[in-house]
Amino acid sequence: MSTAAARRSTVPMCIRYDLHEKVWSEPLPYLFQNLHGGGLRAMSTTTMWRMIRRAAEGLIDTDPRFAEVKFAPHDFRRLFATELVNSGLPIHIGAALLGHLNIQTTRGYVAVFDDDVVRHYQQFLDRRRAQRPESEYRKPTETEWSEFNEHFDKRRVELGSCGRPYGTTASTNTPASAARC
Repeated sequence: MSTAAARRSTVPMCIRYDLHEKVWSEPLPYLFQNLHGGGLRAMSTTTMWRMIRRAAEGLIDTDPRFAEVKFAPHDFRRLFATELVNSGLPIHIGAALLGHLNIQTTRGYVAVFDDDVVRHYQQFLDRRRAQRPESEYRKPTETEWSEFNEHFDKRRVELGSCGRPYGTTASTNTPASAARC
């Protein structure tokens, strides 16, 4: 691939003015850019908002519900984050792409749906099981299952969600004692 072709296949670096901080950014590969004074600059949120509003207004004839919808550029940032993470990109990589220093900020952006959680977890298990010997995945014995459940019963006592002392059996003398555990 030629150097010119390589440049066309990547997002060029450009600067962006931050209206709140009143400073210019270092050159970064901003997705939405335009020519300004002979050089590339990232589009402002105002420019993006106007473009989105015009696009939504253009859809009103096709679907009148768009007359009531108000989009903001940030809505599309959230959609982008949700699509990235729900398509399998690790959330810490999504955080880096969005410029978040704290992964919890990215978690707030991402709409996670119950079926997505189950689907992604199942995909994770399938990948993990493909890497491990099949002999590791067997049905537990009754004794193993009982010990497993007992472990979590003891953890509930340790963590304070059960009112009886650790290592004691629940008294069935009183309904209050039985209800605590």
